[in-house]
Amino acid sequence: MKNNNLNLLGDYFSIRNGLILIKDEIFILKEDNQIIFDGDDILIKIDDKFTKLNPLEKKRLKKVYKSRAVKPYGYLLEEQEGYLLFFNKSEFEQSDIGERDIKISKLYPNLSKYLKQFEQELKETLENANENCYDFYFPRRGSHIRQDRDKGLVNLEPLYDNSPKIFFKFISKENIFGYALDQYYATSDTYFLWSKKPTEFPLLFLLAYLNSSIVSFIFKSKSLAVKRSKTKIENGIPLPAFSKFKTKEKHSIIELIQLLTEWLVYSVNTFKESDVYLIISQLESSYYLQTAENLTYKDRIIKAMNDNDAKYIQEFINNLFYQLFDLDENRIDYLTKEYYNV
Repeated sequence: MKNNNLNLLGDYFSIRNGLILIKDEIFILKEDNQIIFDGDDILIKIDDKFTKLNPLEKKRLKKVYKSRAVKPYGYLLEEQEGYLLFFNKSEFEQSDIGERDIKISKLYPNLSKYLKQFEQELKETLENANENCYDFYFPRRGSHIRQDRDKGLVNLEPLYDNSPKIFFKFISKENIFGYALDQYYATSDTYFLWSKKPTEFPLLFLLAYLNSSIVSFIFKSKSLAVKRSKTKIENGIPLPAFSKFKTKEKHSIIELIQLLTEWLVYSVNTFKESDVYLIISQLESSYYLQTAENLTYKDRIIKAMNDNDAKYIQEFINNLFYQLFDLDENRIDYLTKEYYNV
């Protein structure tokens, strides 16, 4: 995938859809409909009666979202679609089908009974798709990926559960890339970036870059927003080569981008005064903001943070990227407006 030594997004990340389920309406459980929360207990509807789940079963319910929840640097908590009933094939990979069914019924008796209500419907759907009808417990796609032909499948459950994740909408006219540190499962209308190999730069820097006006320009100039495909995104977005940034000034720009991005992530997801205080204290020691020509920006940034002005912070990040890459912001704006009807 290398092109004249140009680093591309696809060199470091595989882009894959979220989960493809057999039937969304069966596997995505709605609160007060298929499940009820009663204190620490969770009850599931089986044959028109609600039955309490055991501790292991509760861990099989995952927060799941559709693409409308995606927003820059995070996601909309209130857009949670429901709770995904998620069985992982990896848990039963040493068992044949008969043994697997017995184990599922023993470990997860109530979840098993819930799915058994729809067994025939689920099996017919799989048969019509020429897939194994006995796999009706599991997602059809998106629970595992293969990153390398010579290696085994990667189990994505631990990553969905509690690892940093970047994701974006399957269909979108803009470069809107969300982010989550906590549990975030999504349906197939969302794309995830899964790391293939270590990058030179932190994930927060990549997140800022993908949401920047520079990548917005790339989207328009390469028609990435016209027909979304994972291959076009993987091969269409160049990544910066960190080895070219050798000066202290360039490194200070990168550090400030990461710090401001951290604030944007906090402001979108888990905004706490302690988080803001910590970031502001780090701003005080920023080398970039110590120079005479940049000193006035520090007060503006702090005011924007206190006012929760994410727009100003994003514009400042855009400006930092122009400086980092030695680009003319006015020239980019002109080209965007002149040739891409923006």
